[in-house]
Amino acid sequence: MEGFREIFSHWELRVFIILSMVLQALPILWTYYHRRISSQPVQRILWLTAFLTADFVATLSLGAIFHLNINPKATIDNSPQNKYLLALWVPFILLHLGKHSRITTFSLAENEFWLSHMIRFIYHELIALFVCILASNETRVKFMSIILFVTGTIKFGERIIALKRGSMNELRFSTFKKADPGFSILDLVSYDNMNNNANIQGELEAESVPIHLSEDPNTDQLFVASQNENVRFLCAAYHSFNKKKGLYIDPSIRYGNGEEEGDTFHDMHTTQAFNLMEVELGFAYDLFYTKSACMHTIWGWIARFICLISILCAFVSFFHIDKKGFLKPDVQITYILLAAALILEMVSLLESVVSNRTKVQIGLREGQNWRHLENLVQRFCSVMEELGGRIFQRPFTVMGQFNMLSYCFNDYKSWSFVKWVLNLFELKVLWNNYYYTKYIPIDNDPELKNHIFSGVRRRLQEQRNAQHKVFHMITPTLLAQMPDTKVLQANLTGELIEFERHLLVWHFATELCYRTVGAEDIIRLQNAKYLSDYMMYLLAICPSMLSIVTTAEQKSYRNAHATCVQFYSDFRVTTDGFEVYNKLKEAYKLFYKIRDDDRINRNTLLWDGFELAYELKRLAEGNIQVWELLFEVWMDMLSFVAMNTHGKDHAERLGTGREFITYVWLFMVHSNLGSRYQFQR
Repeated sequence: MEGFREIFSHWELRVFIILSMVLQALPILWTYYHRRISSQPVQRILWLTAFLTADFVATLSLGAIFHLNINPKATIDNSPQNKYLLALWVPFILLHLGKHSRITTFSLAENEFWLSHMIRFIYHELIALFVCILASNETRVKFMSIILFVTGTIKFGERIIALKRGSMNELRFSTFKKADPGFSILDLVSYDNMNNNANIQGELEAESVPIHLSEDPNTDQLFVASQNENVRFLCAAYHSFNKKKGLYIDPSIRYGNGEEEGDTFHDMHTTQAFNLMEVELGFAYDLFYTKSACMHTIWGWIARFICLISILCAFVSFFHIDKKGFLKPDVQITYILLAAALILEMVSLLESVVSNRTKVQIGLREGQNWRHLENLVQRFCSVMEELGGRIFQRPFTVMGQFNMLSYCFNDYKSWSFVKWVLNLFELKVLWNNYYYTKYIPIDNDPELKNHIFSGVRRRLQEQRNAQHKVFHMITPTLLAQMPDTKVLQANLTGELIEFERHLLVWHFATELCYRTVGAEDIIRLQNAKYLSDYMMYLLAICPSMLSIVTTAEQKSYRNAHATCVQFYSDFRVTTDGFEVYNKLKEAYKLFYKIRDDDRINRNTLLWDGFELAYELKRLAEGNIQVWELLFEVWMDMLSFVAMNTHGKDHAERLGTGREFITYVWLFMVHSNLGSRYQFQR
C-alpha cells in the first residue's frame, strides 16, 4: 500500500496533465466526426467522458500545482527546482480550459450559463497568476511563464465571449432592431416652433419636418465586391443567415397568405438549395458551438497571431535554456505540451483561414489587394482540401431510421437478464437508441431529395390558400379519386391531438405493406418507407422535435410498444418478417369480433395499422397510385412537423449532427418567408 501511495504521489500530476491534454483532443476529433453523422448516444458518451472530465482533470491539476508551490518545503523527487518547471504547466491548463476554436460546448443550454463560466474564469486566472508569480523566482522559466500565461488568458477569455455570443439573450439583442424611443423633447419643441411659424405665414409646410420615421429601403440589399461565384454564393448564404437567425430564438413559423411568400428558393434547383442550406447551417453551428463569432474580428485575428507567436517563442526558449535540476520526465512532458499547443494553434489558424466566414469577410470588401488575397485564400483552400480530403469534406446529409416492429421484436427476443441490467443502470433507452437506429445517406439520391422538396413546395402553396387545422393537406384530394376508401379516410381526419396516434398507425401499415408486397412494389414503396422510419425516428429518438404535435408522456408510443411486445409473446413469433403479417392476420380475425363499443378507450394501434395495410394492399391491386398516395401521406406529416417545430430545437440538434427535418424547416423558411420572419407564441 505504501509503495502504491508513493508511486501515486510521484506520478499523479504528470498523469493528470497528460490526461488533460488527451481529453482536450477527443472533443476536437468529435467535431470532425459529427459533421458526417448524427449519433446522439456517442455524443452523450463523449460529453460525460471527455468534455466534463477534461475540465475536472484540468482543475485538479491546477490545484495540485498550486498546493505544491505554496509549500516552501515541497519538492518533486528531491529536486527543489523542479517544482518551478511544473509551474510552467499552469498556462497549459488555462489553454485546456479555454478549449479549441472548433468547439466551446456540446450543449446549447451551456451558453446560457456563460456568467458562471466567467466566475470560474476569474477563479482559475487568480490561481494561475499566483503560481506564475511564485515561479518568477526561477529566471529560466520566468519569461516563458509570462507569455504562456497571456496566451492561456486569451484562449480562456475567448471561450467566455463565444459562450455569451451563442446565448439566446445575446442573439435576441443582436438580431432585433433597437427600440424606438419616439419623439424627443427637442423634436417636440422644434415641431411646435415650426407650427407657430407656419400659422404666422398662413400655411403649414409639413414636408419640411426633419424627422424621418421610415427606414432605408435598400438596407436588405447585399453588395458583394468579389466576382468569384463560390464566394458570392457564400456571401449570399451568410447574408441570408444573418437575416433569419432570429428564428433560432424559439419561435414557431406562422404560415399565412401569399403576401408573405419569399422568392429565395422560387427558381432554385433542389441541389443548389441544399448547398445553400448546408452553408447556412454551418454558420449557425459556428455561432452556437465554436469561437468563430469572436475569432473573425480584427481583435480575433490579432489574438490568433499573438497566441501562435507566444507559443513558438516559449518553445524556442525552452529548447535553449539550461535544464539542470529539472527531471527528465518533466522536461519531456513539457516538450509534449508545447508541441501539442503549437500544433493545435497552427491548426486553429489554418482552419480560420480556410473557413467560409473568412471568404465572406474578404468577398465583401472592395479593392484590388483584397482580390489578390481572395485568390491566395482560394488556392490555399484547394491545397488543403487535396491534402485533407476526409477532414475538409462536406458533411453528409443523413436520415435517421427507426423501425418500431423490428425494435419491439428484438426487445421481445432479448434476454431478461440483459434488460434487467440495462434498466438497473437506466441505460436501456440509450442502448436502444444506439443499437436499433440506422442512418442512410441521401446525398447520393438526388431523386429522393427533389421528390421531397417538390412536395414541400406544393404544400406551402396549399397552406397559403387555406389555414388548415389538420395535418393532412394533399392526400384528401388524392383519396377523392379512389373508390371505397372508408378505412383510409378514417385515418386522414385526425386533429392535432391525434397526430401521434396516426403516425404510429401509418407506420405499422407502411412496414407491413413493405414486408409483404412484390419486388416491383417494394421499389415504389422505398421512399415512403424511408419517410415512415424517419418520422418514427423523430418520435422515438428525438421527441423534443415533436413536442408541439405530440403528448408529453408519449402515451400512444408507449402503448404501441407494449402491444407489439405482447403480440410477439402471445403468438410466439420466431422471425421478424412475413410471419408477423400472417400472425397479425390470424389475430385480427379474433379482434374483429369485438364490438365497437368495447374497443373504445382500448389500445388498438397495431390492429388499426394492420387493417390499414390490408386495405392499402387491396386497393393497390391494379392501381399503383396507392403507393404514391402512401408517400404523400408521409410528406403531409413531415411538412406538418417541420412547420410546427421550434427553431431552438433545430439549433440544439446542430450540436450532435444535422437532422434532415432541419433542412425541411429551413427550406420552408426560405420558400415561404423570404427575407422576413414572424413569430407565433
